[in-house]
Order: sequence, then C-alpha cells, then structure tokens
Amino acid sequence: MPLPSLSEILLDLPLYTPLQLETADSGTLEEWGIDTFQLDGYCTHCEDRTIFYDSRLHRFRPEQPLGNRSFTMNIHCGRNKTHTVTFHFVITKRTLMKVGQYPSHADMSNPELKKYRKALGPERAAELHRAIGLAANGVGIGSYAYLRRIFETLLADHRKAVEDADGAIAGYDGMRIEEKITALKSVLPEALVRNRSVYGILSKGIHELSEAECLVIFPVVKDAIVMILEQDRVNKERREQEAALQKRLDAVANQIKRAQSGGDLLN
Repeated sequence: MPLPSLSEILLDLPLYTPLQLETADSGTLEEWGIDTFQLDGYCTHCEDRTIFYDSRLHRFRPEQPLGNRSFTMNIHCGRNKTHTVTFHFVITKRTLMKVGQYPSHADMSNPELKKYRKALGPERAAELHRAIGLAANGVGIGSYAYLRRIFETLLADHRKAVEDADGAIAGYDGMRIEEKITALKSVLPEALVRNRSVYGILSKGIHELSEAECLVIFPVVKDAIVMILEQDRVNKERREQEAALQKRLDAVANQIKRAQSGGDLLN
C-alpha cells in the first residue's frame, strides 16, 4: 500500500500512526530530502489558512532511507517565515511514525472548526474538539467513537430533512452506513455519496477495530463531517441571501405598485 501524501502525513495524520514502508518508498523518502514543496494548511499564529513552504531546516537525509533513524521536518508560513511548524519522525523496522508535532495537530485543526460550532451545538462541538485532541495523541478507539457518533447524528439530522420533504425512508434504521448515505444522497455532499463504500467501515463495532485502524480511519471520517457541515453552511448562507434578495424585490414591487396607483415611487 503506498504511503499517504506528504500533506496528509504532516497535516492530517495523528501522532503514532504506523506507516509500513516498502522498498519502493525509499524513492519517496529521498524526495522528502531533496525536493521543495508547498502545503495548504492552517497557521495558528495568523489564525487563518496559508500556504506552508519547506523551510529545509534539519531535513531528512536520503542515505539509507529505510534504515532505523529519527529526523525532523519543518515548514513555515508563507505570510511570515517565523511561523514554523515542526514535525518529528522515527523509522523503526521499516515502520514510519510521526511522534511529535508543534503546534499540535489539535491546535491546527480546531480553530478552523469554529465556524461550525453553532451548527453542531455545544455538545457535538465539544465531542469533535475532544476527538481531535485524542487522535492527535494517538488514542484511536476513543477518538473514533466520538467521530462515529457525530457522523451518525449528522446523518440523523439530514434524514429528518429528507423525510420532511419526501416522507419516511423505508427500512432506514436497519441500513448499513453506506446504504444510509445512498438514501440521503439528495442532501449530502456528492463526494461523500460517491465514496460511500469507504464509510462502510463505520458500520463495524469498535471492538472489531484496532487502535491503529481507528487512527487511519480518523482523518477520513473527520473530513466527511467537515464536508457535510460546510455544505450545510453554504446552503444556509445561500438561503439567507435569497431571502434577503426576495425581501428587497418585494419592497421594489410594492413601490412600483404605489407609483402606478398615483403614489410616490420613492416613498
């Protein structure tokens, strides 16, 4: 199985997630030590998204790339080079693992979720914050449990929207996760529906998954939650804009009517 992208490893992957290295990965690791790169992420100092650049400080050295070793990678904010994110890695027995990060994964993830707190409500927002913190510290099963509950409550919210419009969904409660996604495809993000088979793993019980498996699943499920919340936010803003426009149009129409009946168009 190929390594995740460098962006995923640095900015999405929780600490202590083991990544098995194959012989072919030696070339990838050599590129880390040679190539420059740019990553899109959240700067905790700027409190905004930015493009991070390879700062080439204490970079990985390509000699014996799959041998046991530790190394550090640094990236800096495109707005201010003093805003640096540092990552610490170890390779042991051909297993790559991110073992340290500052600012933390939670610090870099949570601020971006502020705009969804109202939509989530205080309880679910707190659970999402807790899930990210747990995953950032390598707690797979606990973080997965929180995320799965949030994901399922979001599906329940959207089920209500579909059923309010089209009537009850037959057999919904007995469906597996991917089947529920299909049943709700009219109100869920297209990318989520298209890749619904990936989320079938959420139908598994926690006892069926290991800590490592839960950590691998975590960023995928978190991205799905954010995708749903972002679509809902955009749709809500569009409805509000349409309502505001309709209000202005109604006001203009009333003014025209008054003018046609002999009134003053400007009053």
